[in-house]
Amino acid sequence: MAVSTEGEGALTFARVRQLEVDPVVGTFDAAHLREVHRRIFQDLPHHNPGDYRPDAPVHVKERRLESEPHTQYPVAYALRPEVDARLDAVLSELRGGDALKGLSTPDFVAAMTKLYGDLDHLHPFSEGNSRTLRTFTRQLAAATGHSLKWDATNANAVTRDALYKARDIEVLHRTYPGAHAVSPAQQDGDRSLLKARETLQRLDGADRLGEIVRQSAELGSTAKPETRTVPISEAEAEMTALLPAARRQAETAERTARVAALRKPSLTPIHSASIVRKAALDGDQAPDRLIPALRARGEASVTFNRVPGATALDRVLAYREGMERQMAILDRKLQNGRSSENIGQQAQDRAPFGEHPSVERRGPESGEQGGQRPGVREEGGRSTVLGRALFEAARGSTVGGLAAAVPAGRGAIPEGAEQVTVMNGSRLLESRHDGGWVVQKTDPQGMLPRGIFRLDTATPAKPIDGATYDGSILHVSKKGVYQVQGNGVARHDPARFRQLPAIGEVAKISYAMGQATLANRGPDLPAKGRSI
Repeated sequence: MAVSTEGEGALTFARVRQLEVDPVVGTFDAAHLREVHRRIFQDLPHHNPGDYRPDAPVHVKERRLESEPHTQYPVAYALRPEVDARLDAVLSELRGGDALKGLSTPDFVAAMTKLYGDLDHLHPFSEGNSRTLRTFTRQLAAATGHSLKWDATNANAVTRDALYKARDIEVLHRTYPGAHAVSPAQQDGDRSLLKARETLQRLDGADRLGEIVRQSAELGSTAKPETRTVPISEAEAEMTALLPAARRQAETAERTARVAALRKPSLTPIHSASIVRKAALDGDQAPDRLIPALRARGEASVTFNRVPGATALDRVLAYREGMERQMAILDRKLQNGRSSENIGQQAQDRAPFGEHPSVERRGPESGEQGGQRPGVREEGGRSTVLGRALFEAARGSTVGGLAAAVPAGRGAIPEGAEQVTVMNGSRLLESRHDGGWVVQKTDPQGMLPRGIFRLDTATPAKPIDGATYDGSILHVSKKGVYQVQGNGVARHDPARFRQLPAIGEVAKISYAMGQATLANRGPDLPAKGRSI
């Protein structure tokens, strides 16, 4: 009996969940990998569970991106003889997993990135390589004292495509090692090589696999935001490793925001914010320049706000913010002989990311160790409320969801108002109290779209027959089920649901006879997001 694509997805989803509870017993060799595939696809014999794909002259997949419908390109994988020749050797480097035990997180990420890229390039199975590799590497990580939370990469179309792009870059570099050096003028050369070069150029702004593996490795079950103090050498090593990815992210965000602002002028402030974040990586106050400045002042450590799973850009800017704070504190100590008024003014002028008395603090986290948010400098070196708010709005943000993030003034937001802020790998539920935002709850972002979303001004969903709402679930409470809708938020009445969606789930909610139904989830298929 034929099984629909949705039915196949439900069957394999259930098998993957079973493997989390009852993993394959093995030594992480080729037989172990094949058994993982067999168990995931045991209900679908036409996918040849546990068997390698047959030999063929080529093995090419035409990539079509879900979040970019007009983007498609070919990805050529290894041929079957290479699978037979190399798979055992690639997996033997693990030594049954012993090679990963005791590694630091950066070293584990590097090893896992290479392993995943090698296995994905070999692509040993006809179907289900992605599910098999995620399950295999998740078990490998757990067995060697690490963690890989791949669930975050399947949160929505954008995150799924980000992983595809990162993997495809690794595969293309392995299939066509010299593609980057090929000249477009070589019209009589290998056309597939020229096409690979063109694809790699198109994907140049995408995150690399190592960045996605790092975020997944940090999002373990015990991961939570914290103020952390690390040796200055450790901070320098991490920033050096993350700066290339941070610059790519900043460049891509600025370019995306620029195009969006041209199409919709109301988004111009978001473009301005992306320019601020991009500029923060360079100049005299660049993060990599502050390290030697702190060393010269005798500092041996760096204190910063660490959010597990934060993007490279947000992590680097968090380091910069922490170092700016330390430099300002050191300056205040040097000015002990001056009046307190002069001390305060000089501390502000010294640090463009320092505090300014006209800018509100955000909740109980505000203080010398955390809570201050970066801004931009005017000609006199003083931060402005709008500049700081723009920088805050753009922290780890996409253009979607940020159209209403530009401040309308302190008096425009009533007491008791609620909002969800998604940034730096965290989802913050905040409420308005005494003129400021107070954090009520913090949990992992789960790859929700980043931005600042007001809940109290959400648009009520219309429970009319045929009405459909499609988007990520921001928050679920007795007041409503809040869902991202374009640049705004829709609020559904919880009483209209038989089964509530979970926070972080990408849900398609349809109405019929006044009842809300989760159209993209069967009655027995669990949610992919977080429950409240």
